[in-house]
Amino acid sequence: MLDAVSILLHLTILFLPDCFHGGTAVHVKPEPAVLSVSAEGVTEHGSISVSCIAPPTARAVSWRLYSDSQHDPLRNETQGGRRVRFTVTGTELLQGATRSRLYTIARVSCDYTETETLAVSQRSDSAAVKVYGQLTEPKLRATPAVMRESDSVQLRCEGPVSDSPCNFYIGVKELTEASSACQRSVTGVKLLKGQSPSTYTEVQIKCLYTVNIGYDISSPYSGSVTVTLLDLTKPNISVSTHHTETQIHCEAPSPITGAVFQLHNNRSVNASKEKQTGEGERTVTFTVPDDPNLRYCCSYQYRGFKSALSDCVGPKGHPEAGRPQSTHIVGVVSALCVVLLGMVAVCLYWRCKKRGSNSPRLM
Repeated sequence: MLDAVSILLHLTILFLPDCFHGGTAVHVKPEPAVLSVSAEGVTEHGSISVSCIAPPTARAVSWRLYSDSQHDPLRNETQGGRRVRFTVTGTELLQGATRSRLYTIARVSCDYTETETLAVSQRSDSAAVKVYGQLTEPKLRATPAVMRESDSVQLRCEGPVSDSPCNFYIGVKELTEASSACQRSVTGVKLLKGQSPSTYTEVQIKCLYTVNIGYDISSPYSGSVTVTLLDLTKPNISVSTHHTETQIHCEAPSPITGAVFQLHNNRSVNASKEKQTGEGERTVTFTVPDDPNLRYCCSYQYRGFKSALSDCVGPKGHPEAGRPQSTHIVGVVSALCVVLLGMVAVCLYWRCKKRGSNSPRLM
């Protein structure tokens, strides 16, 4: 019995110091490294730098970089030192991650192994990295779609990131504005950008948005939206008269087709008649009574906008239009008078000659 107690005391004295000084069971893991990333985001095909720094007292012999979506280390670095820098791609960070529509958040962390004890440190705090795939195409809205040069259009570029700056383009030229907001009011003069206004001008507009992930990445262009600028000049007008009716012909300038024409006269404030041209046509004809006291003008309406009045005309055939016919009658009568006078002169000549031949000759 005494021998057993003696052996137990001996073992206790032999192993007790290890419990306080050298036993592996009581080793505390080294302090974690400090991790930082070079940017808060990266594209799927881009790369990003991840730096890890061990505490001043640590002597690291190897490093490991982890992505929270993966069990095994993403990178291993066996060269010792207190500092290490890893370079990883967005594609590597996305491995095993569940992707979202715009970007996927990948979290990275690191640890190290000490040189002397070969103890593995605690894992560092993780850092979030946004991995952007292909940015989605924005949608452009323009209101109104048809306007005059003096009016303004409201442009709105709609993307998935509400606070991203936007750029607007006419063709390949940027629509320069002081603001980078995704909603802007732009005048027709700026849309024309020095072009001479015409009756009908179409402007193609598109937009994109930019996301900053430490550097700017741009989305694809939106689909083009057409804004039409109108400068509706007055129509041409002409008149023709047939018997007791007068026809007023009104013509819109090219390339305006399908317009609705209104006919006005000097006896009424409102339009007296209205008529729409056929598809692809620019001219209409109004038939009106043959009244010499009426004068007619016309205007047209196209896509909600109204033109100025044309010049005004009156019916032909009264009394201004009747003058050529009267002149013709006067001319015929004058010609007849000349013929009659000629005939009278001939008759008088022959009579005088006959009398002369019958007179007695003097000896």
